[in-house]
Amino acid sequence: MFESTANAAAVAASAAKKTKINELTLGLMAALDRTKTMSRNATYLLCETASSLGHNVDSLNISRNSVQRARSKFRTSSSANLRSDFTAGVPLTVHWDGKLMEDLSTHEHVDCLPVIVSGVGIEQLLGVPKLATGTGEARATAVVQCLEEWGY
Repeated sequence: MFESTANAAAVAASAAKKTKINELTLGLMAALDRTKTMSRNATYLLCETASSLGHNVDSLNISRNSVQRARSKFRTSSSANLRSDFTAGVPLTVHWDGKLMEDLSTHEHVDCLPVIVSGVGIEQLLGVPKLATGTGEARATAVVQCLEEWGY
């Protein structure tokens, strides 16, 4: 008897998970990124906004992990769109400059190399790779790699 009750509860729980609605749109993720809202804080805001608008929060898929996955998906698609939409019909100049910056994950200072191309009416950041060493060869390799990733 206990097993059938436990099985019924498990089936009900899995059915509840399947019926959740995912309302995390790319536009919403862009707004959260632009306002620099952390994923944990975004869950509070989204739940309260949905509740204020009369939605049943239990039927929505709003959690820190789902917000983080949606943000990752948004950033990936935005990056792909930037690369596919960027076409330069004018000659471009490549600029780079090494910067010593604090790494976000290890809090150590690392050598970063912002790589930018510019032309008449065009400026585009190609990347900011981390360098293992600050040698000229490492910098040149990083610049060439950024250009190859963008198809130049």
